[in-house]
Amino acid sequence: MATDGILLWRELFAIAEKVCKQYGLKFAKMEPETRKQAHIYGETVACDRCYDSPYINHGNCRDKIIRIRIHQLNRPNRPLKLRTLLDTLAHELAHLDPDTWDHGRGHKAKAHEILTFIRELGYTG
Repeated sequence: MATDGILLWRELFAIAEKVCKQYGLKFAKMEPETRKQAHIYGETVACDRCYDSPYINHGNCRDKIIRIRIHQLNRPNRPLKLRTLLDTLAHELAHLDPDTWDHGRGHKAKAHEILTFIRELGYTG
């Protein structure tokens, strides 16, 4: 994987598309986490329409948004380790399955399955 932020992002997006095709998952958009004080590596959220509705289960939203931080906190020129990025990507992609929206055994198993697939594609960390 490239260490340049833009190239790195393109590769992460390409991996996400391959995983979604393999597992029948879907997301509306994937964007970099840019909040300067974001201490999280990534998050998956329901789209704005579903997020704001008290009547919709966020896990059933078909237009989820994935956010991933690719740089070290307070060091924007330093990308996170590849292993961290791939683990985060697998974790967030596992949230796209309505059955594994919440954290639990099912989510952990799905994230592990996705990470194994990512490694089979030749990406290691």
